[in-house]
Amino acid sequence: MKYMLLIYGNTETWDALQGLGIDGVLDQHRKLTEELKANGEFIDGLGLTTANARVVRVSDGVPAVTDGPFT
Repeated sequence: MKYMLLIYGNTETWDALQGLGIDGVLDQHRKLTEELKANGEFIDGLGLTTANARVVRVSDGVPAVTDGPFT
């Protein structure tokens, strides 16, 4: 079984959290990552961005492209 863990945010969110003690949260994230690596369960940890992101939805064969996704 495989799982995907997602942490949602954007630049404004991360900047705001810097002043609120995000270091503790990031420490827990690092701890989990190291545990998954040690167990051979970690696959990747690359970040995604919403910059220039687009959503494509097809309805009745017609694609519609919109800005997003928004977290």
